[in-house]
Amino acid sequence: MAAYKSTVQNGNFAVRVELEDFGAVAADPAKMAEMQTLLDRHLVLHVSPQKEITSDAVGKFSVFLGMPMDTAPRRPTAAQISATYPFIGNFSSKAKPLTPEPRVANYIESLHYDGISAYSLQASFNAEPMTPNLWSDMRAAYAGLTPDLKKIVDTKNALHAIVPPPGASLRDFPGFDESKAARRPLRIKHPRTGEPLMYLPKNPASRIEGMSESEGVAVLYELWSRVNTSPVRYTASASHNQMFVWDGLGTTHTNPAYPRDKDRTLWFFIIPGKNPDVEPYKA
Repeated sequence: MAAYKSTVQNGNFAVRVELEDFGAVAADPAKMAEMQTLLDRHLVLHVSPQKEITSDAVGKFSVFLGMPMDTAPRRPTAAQISATYPFIGNFSSKAKPLTPEPRVANYIESLHYDGISAYSLQASFNAEPMTPNLWSDMRAAYAGLTPDLKKIVDTKNALHAIVPPPGASLRDFPGFDESKAARRPLRIKHPRTGEPLMYLPKNPASRIEGMSESEGVAVLYELWSRVNTSPVRYTASASHNQMFVWDGLGTTHTNPAYPRDKDRTLWFFIIPGKNPDVEPYKA
Protein backbone atom coordinates (compact mmCIF):
# COMPACT_ATOMS: atom_id res chain seq x y z
CA MET A 1 0.00 0.00 0.00
CA ALA A 2 1.57 3.29 -1.14
CA ALA A 3 0.22 5.54 1.62
CA TYR A 4 1.29 9.18 1.57
CA LYS A 5 0.59 12.54 3.18
CA SER A 6 0.01 15.52 0.89
CA THR A 7 0.27 19.09 2.13
CA VAL A 8 -0.79 21.96 -0.12
CA GLN A 9 1.55 24.96 -0.06
CA ASN A 10 0.79 28.67 -0.45
CA GLY A 11 -2.91 28.47 -1.19
CA ASN A 12 -3.27 26.32 -4.27
CA PHE A 13 0.33 26.45 -5.53
CA ALA A 14 2.60 23.44 -4.96
CA VAL A 15 2.01 20.30 -2.95
CA ARG A 16 4.46 18.37 -0.81
CA VAL A 17 4.07 14.61 -0.66
CA GLU A 18 5.67 12.71 2.23
CA LEU A 19 5.79 8.92 2.11
CA GLU A 20 7.98 5.94 2.86
CA ASP A 21 8.81 4.69 -0.63
CA PHE A 22 8.15 6.41 -3.96
CA GLY A 23 8.90 3.08 -5.64
CA ALA A 24 5.58 1.77 -4.31
CA VAL A 25 3.80 4.67 -6.03
CA ALA A 26 5.62 4.02 -9.30
CA ALA A 27 4.53 0.37 -9.16
CA ASP A 28 0.85 1.32 -8.87
CA PRO A 29 -0.81 3.04 -11.88
CA ALA A 30 -3.66 4.30 -9.70
CA LYS A 31 -1.22 6.01 -7.32
CA MET A 32 0.71 7.51 -10.22
CA ALA A 33 -2.57 8.91 -11.53
CA GLU A 34 -3.16 10.47 -8.11
CA MET A 35 0.29 12.04 -8.24
CA GLN A 36 -0.37 13.46 -11.71
CA THR A 37 -3.70 14.87 -10.53
CA LEU A 38 -1.93 16.61 -7.66
CA LEU A 39 0.74 17.90 -10.03
CA ASP A 40 -1.74 19.25 -12.57
CA ARG A 41 -3.85 20.88 -9.87
CA HIS A 42 -1.01 22.54 -7.97
CA LEU A 43 1.70 22.77 -10.71
CA VAL A 44 4.61 21.79 -8.44
CA LEU A 45 4.95 18.32 -6.89
CA HIS A 46 7.58 18.00 -4.13
CA VAL A 47 8.19 14.36 -3.19
CA SER A 48 9.98 13.63 0.11
CA PRO A 49 10.33 9.87 0.64
CA GLN A 50 12.12 8.06 3.45
CA LYS A 51 13.65 5.40 1.20
CA GLU A 52 16.11 6.37 -1.51
CA ILE A 53 14.53 7.40 -4.81
CA THR A 54 15.54 4.97 -7.55
CA SER A 55 16.03 5.50 -11.26
CA ASP A 56 13.44 2.80 -11.89
CA ALA A 57 10.78 4.71 -9.95
CA VAL A 58 11.70 8.01 -11.60
CA GLY A 59 11.65 6.39 -15.04
CA LYS A 60 8.29 4.65 -14.57
CA PHE A 61 6.62 7.81 -13.29
CA SER A 62 8.06 9.92 -16.10
CA VAL A 63 6.83 7.49 -18.77
CA PHE A 64 3.41 7.63 -17.09
CA LEU A 65 3.55 11.44 -17.45
CA GLY A 66 4.23 11.08 -21.17
CA MET A 67 8.01 10.80 -21.52
CA PRO A 68 8.90 8.74 -24.62
CA MET A 69 11.05 5.76 -23.64
CA ASP A 70 13.57 6.34 -26.42
CA THR A 71 14.26 10.03 -25.63
CA ALA A 72 17.99 10.76 -25.67
CA PRO A 73 19.62 12.28 -22.56
CA ARG A 74 20.16 16.05 -22.57
CA ARG A 75 23.78 15.53 -21.57
CA PRO A 76 24.93 12.58 -23.71
CA THR A 77 28.56 12.72 -22.50
CA ALA A 78 27.60 12.11 -18.85
CA ALA A 79 27.68 8.67 -17.27
CA GLN A 80 24.43 6.83 -17.92
CA ILE A 81 22.14 6.44 -14.95
CA SER A 82 19.70 3.88 -16.37
CA ALA A 83 19.87 1.68 -19.47
CA THR A 84 16.09 1.18 -19.25
CA TYR A 85 15.35 4.90 -19.01
CA PRO A 86 18.14 6.63 -20.95
CA PHE A 87 16.42 10.02 -20.74
CA ILE A 88 17.33 10.47 -17.05
CA GLY A 89 19.97 13.14 -17.35
CA ASN A 90 23.01 12.99 -15.11
CA PHE A 91 23.88 16.50 -13.94
CA SER A 92 26.09 15.31 -11.10
CA SER A 93 29.44 16.94 -10.42
CA LYS A 94 32.56 16.15 -8.46
CA ALA A 95 34.11 18.74 -6.17
CA LYS A 96 36.53 21.13 -7.89
CA PRO A 97 39.17 23.45 -6.44
CA LEU A 98 37.97 26.93 -5.62
CA THR A 99 39.17 29.66 -7.97
CA PRO A 100 39.97 33.29 -7.13
CA GLU A 101 37.73 34.64 -9.90
CA PRO A 102 34.34 35.94 -8.75
CA ARG A 103 31.47 33.62 -9.55
CA VAL A 104 29.19 34.72 -12.40
CA ALA A 105 25.62 33.53 -11.94
CA ASN A 106 24.14 31.31 -14.64
CA TYR A 107 20.93 32.75 -16.06
CA ILE A 108 19.02 29.60 -15.09
CA GLU A 109 19.50 30.69 -11.48
CA SER A 110 16.84 33.32 -12.24
CA LEU A 111 13.22 32.54 -13.10
CA HIS A 112 12.85 30.92 -16.51
CA TYR A 113 11.00 28.23 -18.50
CA ASP A 114 12.54 24.96 -19.71
CA GLY A 115 11.44 25.68 -23.24
CA ILE A 116 7.93 24.68 -24.30
CA SER A 117 7.39 21.50 -22.32
CA ALA A 118 4.89 19.47 -20.34
CA TYR A 119 6.90 18.91 -17.17
CA SER A 120 10.41 19.01 -15.77
CA LEU A 121 11.80 16.62 -13.16
CA GLN A 122 14.72 17.06 -10.78
CA ALA A 123 15.91 14.48 -8.25
CA SER A 124 18.65 15.48 -5.82
CA PHE A 125 20.99 13.36 -3.72
CA ASN A 126 24.12 14.19 -1.77
CA ALA A 127 23.48 17.86 -2.51
CA GLU A 128 24.15 21.01 -0.51
CA PRO A 129 22.73 23.86 -2.57
CA MET A 130 23.68 27.44 -1.76
CA THR A 131 20.24 28.63 -2.84
CA PRO A 132 16.82 26.93 -2.82
CA ASN A 133 14.68 26.01 -5.78
CA LEU A 134 11.99 28.61 -6.44
CA TRP A 135 8.82 28.39 -8.52
CA SER A 136 6.41 31.19 -9.44
CA ASP A 137 2.78 30.58 -10.48
CA MET A 138 2.13 32.06 -13.93
CA ARG A 139 -1.65 31.65 -13.47
CA ALA A 140 -1.50 33.98 -10.48
CA ALA A 141 0.92 36.31 -12.25
CA TYR A 142 -1.66 36.81 -14.99
CA ALA A 143 -4.64 37.07 -12.66
CA GLY A 144 -2.90 39.75 -10.56
CA LEU A 145 -2.13 42.15 -13.39
CA THR A 146 -3.34 45.74 -13.26
CA PRO A 147 -6.02 46.58 -15.88
CA ASP A 148 -3.57 48.48 -18.10
CA LEU A 149 -1.02 45.67 -18.12
CA LYS A 150 -3.73 43.04 -18.56
CA LYS A 151 -4.99 44.84 -21.66
CA ILE A 152 -1.50 44.62 -23.19
CA VAL A 153 -1.04 40.96 -22.23
CA ASP A 154 -4.50 40.04 -23.53
CA THR A 155 -3.96 41.60 -26.95
CA LYS A 156 -0.25 41.65 -27.78
CA ASN A 157 2.42 39.24 -28.98
CA ALA A 158 5.99 39.24 -27.75
CA LEU A 159 8.92 38.89 -30.12
CA HIS A 160 11.22 36.50 -28.27
CA ALA A 161 14.91 37.18 -28.84
CA ILE A 162 17.22 34.14 -28.81
CA VAL A 163 18.06 32.51 -25.48
CA PRO A 164 21.52 30.89 -25.27
CA PRO A 165 22.01 27.38 -23.85
CA PRO A 166 22.19 26.92 -20.06
CA GLY A 167 25.61 27.90 -18.77
CA ALA A 168 25.45 31.46 -20.04
CA SER A 169 24.92 34.51 -17.88
CA LEU A 170 22.33 37.18 -18.59
CA ARG A 171 25.09 39.48 -19.83
CA ASP A 172 25.88 36.90 -22.54
CA PHE A 173 22.41 37.07 -24.12
CA PRO A 174 22.47 38.19 -27.77
CA GLY A 175 20.75 41.37 -28.83
CA PHE A 176 17.46 41.51 -30.67
CA ASP A 177 17.44 40.15 -34.22
CA GLU A 178 13.96 40.37 -35.73
CA SER A 179 14.75 37.72 -38.35
CA LYS A 180 15.42 35.18 -35.60
CA ALA A 181 12.79 36.28 -33.08
CA ALA A 182 9.88 33.96 -32.24
CA ARG A 183 6.43 35.58 -32.23
CA ARG A 184 4.28 34.29 -29.37
CA PRO A 185 1.24 35.61 -27.46
CA LEU A 186 1.75 37.12 -24.01
CA ARG A 187 -1.38 35.31 -22.82
CA ILE A 188 -1.49 31.60 -23.57
CA LYS A 189 -3.81 28.67 -22.90
CA HIS A 190 -2.58 25.96 -20.58
CA PRO A 191 -2.45 22.79 -22.72
CA ARG A 192 -4.07 20.55 -20.10
CA THR A 193 -6.25 22.74 -17.88
CA GLY A 194 -7.27 25.40 -20.41
CA GLU A 195 -6.47 28.19 -17.92
CA PRO A 196 -5.00 31.52 -19.06
CA LEU A 197 -1.30 31.98 -18.32
CA MET A 198 1.13 34.81 -18.84
CA TYR A 199 4.01 33.76 -21.09
CA LEU A 200 7.10 35.97 -21.15
CA PRO A 201 10.33 36.00 -23.18
CA LYS A 202 13.51 35.51 -21.15
CA ASN A 203 15.93 37.56 -23.21
CA PRO A 204 15.68 41.16 -21.93
CA ALA A 205 16.25 42.44 -25.49
CA SER A 206 12.88 41.02 -26.58
CA ARG A 207 10.14 43.31 -27.88
CA ILE A 208 6.36 43.61 -27.91
CA GLU A 209 4.82 43.67 -31.35
CA GLY A 210 3.13 46.97 -32.15
CA MET A 211 4.99 48.92 -29.45
CA SER A 212 8.14 50.99 -29.69
CA GLU A 213 11.37 49.31 -28.62
CA SER A 214 11.70 51.35 -25.43
CA GLU A 215 8.05 50.95 -24.46
CA GLY A 216 7.99 47.22 -25.14
CA VAL A 217 11.20 46.55 -23.22
CA ALA A 218 9.85 48.60 -20.29
CA VAL A 219 6.57 46.65 -20.22
CA LEU A 220 8.37 43.29 -20.31
CA TYR A 221 10.64 44.46 -17.50
CA GLU A 222 7.57 45.40 -15.43
CA LEU A 223 5.88 42.06 -16.13
CA TRP A 224 8.98 40.10 -15.10
CA SER A 225 9.29 42.29 -11.98
CA ARG A 226 5.79 41.26 -11.00
CA VAL A 227 6.60 37.58 -11.52
CA ASN A 228 9.85 37.92 -9.53
CA THR A 229 8.02 39.49 -6.59
CA SER A 230 4.79 37.50 -6.78
CA PRO A 231 3.71 36.14 -3.38
CA VAL A 232 2.32 33.01 -5.09
CA ARG A 233 5.56 31.05 -5.07
CA TYR A 234 7.14 27.96 -3.57
CA THR A 235 10.67 27.53 -2.31
CA ALA A 236 12.31 24.28 -1.26
CA SER A 237 15.84 23.02 -0.76
CA ALA A 238 17.20 20.49 -3.26
CA SER A 239 18.85 18.53 -0.48
CA HIS A 240 19.34 14.77 -0.21
CA ASN A 241 16.63 12.48 -1.61
CA GLN A 242 14.20 15.16 -2.78
CA MET A 243 12.30 15.05 -6.07
CA PHE A 244 10.55 17.96 -7.73
CA VAL A 245 8.24 17.75 -10.73
CA TRP A 246 6.78 20.95 -12.12
CA ASP A 247 4.56 22.20 -14.89
CA GLY A 248 6.53 23.46 -17.87
CA LEU A 249 4.27 26.38 -18.82
CA GLY A 250 2.24 27.05 -15.67
CA THR A 251 5.37 27.88 -13.70
CA THR A 252 8.65 29.66 -14.04
CA HIS A 253 11.45 28.36 -11.88
CA THR A 254 15.03 28.85 -10.77
CA ASN A 255 17.86 26.32 -10.61
CA PRO A 256 19.80 26.27 -7.36
CA ALA A 257 23.44 27.31 -7.15
CA TYR A 258 25.80 24.68 -5.76
CA PRO A 259 29.20 25.13 -4.08
CA ARG A 260 32.03 24.35 -6.47
CA ASP A 261 34.10 22.55 -3.84
CA LYS A 262 31.49 19.92 -2.91
CA ASP A 263 30.20 16.81 -4.71
CA ARG A 264 26.60 16.75 -5.86
CA THR A 265 24.37 14.08 -7.35
CA LEU A 266 21.60 15.51 -9.48
CA TRP A 267 19.24 14.04 -12.09
CA PHE A 268 17.27 16.32 -14.37
CA PHE A 269 15.25 16.05 -17.57
CA ILE A 270 12.36 17.65 -19.42
CA ILE A 271 9.19 15.83 -20.46
CA PRO A 272 8.07 17.24 -23.83
CA GLY A 273 4.54 18.42 -24.44
CA LYS A 274 2.27 17.19 -27.21
CA ASN A 275 2.49 20.51 -29.06
CA PRO A 276 5.80 22.13 -30.08
CA ASP A 277 4.46 25.65 -29.56
CA VAL A 278 2.17 27.57 -27.23
CA GLU A 279 -1.50 28.24 -27.99
CA PRO A 280 -3.15 31.64 -27.50
CA TYR A 281 -5.89 31.86 -24.91
CA LYS A 282 -9.27 32.92 -26.24
CA ALA A 283 -11.72 34.18 -23.66
